[in-house]
Amino acid sequence: SHVRGFVEQTLARGYALDRAQFVPECGGIAVPIPERNGEARAVISLSAPVSFLTDARVGDIVTELQRAIGPAPPRRP
Repeated sequence: SHVRGFVEQTLARGYALDRAQFVPECGGIAVPIPERNGEARAVISLSAPVSFLTDARVGDIVTELQRAIGPAPPRRP
């Protein structure tokens, strides 16, 4: 299905990228926020017009979102 493919691409990339797949002219990028156990239960995201989410900008946006999250917390034993 369309959603399954989207989820598989997201897991492979490490972040979600939507370019009007669900809402016309609207897109977004979401980066997981890891917890101490390594799981992600929340994300930080940016929504923007699709015209803003060029290939050249996506990498920079992902980097800035990851920087905003900061380093992953140390794993609990």
